Amino acid sequence: MNNIAINAACTPEDEISFLFELMERQNIREEWDDRGSDRWTYFSEGVKQIISYYLSFKLKGLNLDIGSGWYMHYPDSVAVDVSPVNLKNNMLDKKICMDLEDIAFEKGLPFKDNTFDSVTMVSVWQYLRNVQPVLDELERVSKPGAELYIINGQNSGVQGLKKRSSYSKDICEDMLARGFDSMIEIIPIKGGRDVFQSVTARMPKGCVIEDKQFKIDANAALVNNWEKFLDGVASDEVETVKMLYHELGTYPVTGFSRRFLRKIEMFSQDYFDIIGKKPIIFCDTIWPEIDMMTPHSNIFPYLVSLKDRKDDDTDGYNRDARVKLMNKYNLSIANYTDFFGDDNIEGIENRIKQSGRNDYNYYYPMEDAKFDTFIHFLAAVKLNSFAYDLEKKMYGMLKPKVEDLDSRIEKAFAWNVYSLAYQRKQEREIDELLETKKKILDDRNDIIGLNRFAQHYNAIPYLKKIVLRNL
Repeated sequence: MNNIAINAACTPEDEISFLFELMERQNIREEWDDRGSDRWTYFSEGVKQIISYYLSFKLKGLNLDIGSGWYMHYPDSVAVDVSPVNLKNNMLDKKICMDLEDIAFEKGLPFKDNTFDSVTMVSVWQYLRNVQPVLDELERVSKPGAELYIINGQNSGVQGLKKRSSYSKDICEDMLARGFDSMIEIIPIKGGRDVFQSVTARMPKGCVIEDKQFKIDANAALVNNWEKFLDGVASDEVETVKMLYHELGTYPVTGFSRRFLRKIEMFSQDYFDIIGKKPIIFCDTIWPEIDMMTPHSNIFPYLVSLKDRKDDDTDGYNRDARVKLMNKYNLSIANYTDFFGDDNIEGIENRIKQSGRNDYNYYYPMEDAKFDTFIHFLAAVKLNSFAYDLEKKMYGMLKPKVEDLDSRIEKAFAWNVYSLAYQRKQEREIDELLETKKKILDDRNDIIGLNRFAQHYNAIPYLKKIVLRNL
């Protein structure tokens, strides 16, 4: 960018204006680098999944993703972005770091004519200072009949960086005025709201969108039946989760994991002897994450301290003793006070006898929330004998009172299954677990056995509802 020459015919005022523009563009790139380092977005993960699902029906062949940022919107794409930090975090293989404003100074896109079958701009249009030179280059590198998809949240964007309107109506009018046949499609979100829209423009100028009215009518029908569209998004995500857990399959059990569990048990016995409360230690995860533990694993168990009876005078909140014990066994355990609403087993039993408490339903708001905290615990991975004893007692007390207890436990367990596979910034914890599995098997070190995780099959009937809640 800084190598662009200033035209010799420029006036001093033009030169000053040009230099200020260069400084502004440098600041803008630094701003996107900063946001890219944290993979920031004002779109939720669910909305990004919805946009990618929408594009999967529109795009075929090679796509050019302009201003792609760190997110892969469509797998067969070439990413172009101003921020090298964004591109470093982008999962696409083909990436070009380029400031689109350079096109206004006759620096073209580094592609041959008629290369791309489509072009996408997801929340990019509003940041372009010089639109026409960019469109001219997109015409050049796009095949005749290719479509450009300009996708935006209405009035979205970083306000201090915007150069033009991000309303799709304004964008569509602008594209029509520039000679591109264009139309607006709504990308449905919950409630069929029209917050996210795509302006579709046909390349090159003067080329007419085929079956335009049919596509407009089809989009209107899609919006009216938005539940079916989101059901498709959720079904697609569930299939991905199933594939990942199938890949997990049979996995190695490490000696480190068993040494860790023995440390937990020794810590628990010392805790009970010294402090006088029963340490209930558990973890919101699934067993493969525990079984494949290595010295580099990040497992953070919860500790809930319980007296036997309410009138016990045991001072269980002995922080100094707890910290000394954790240091002794080199453990990091989060103290979870008041998890069950009582600090004693007798109080828990009374709550169950009184048909639970009306607490917030952790898994499915608006459904029956009775006993939800207890079911949360029953679905968790128990890590010591005290937790197993409480699980047995709690299940026995709840079974006669909760007709659908087993299905509610499976529903809660499904949240643990999906939490490990949930996509956050295009990463899933289960990917890291699969990498751990591969490394352990490659090293062939500290493997004491094999195990198979098949419980995810019990979670599958509940996954779609969980995914839909997150969209």
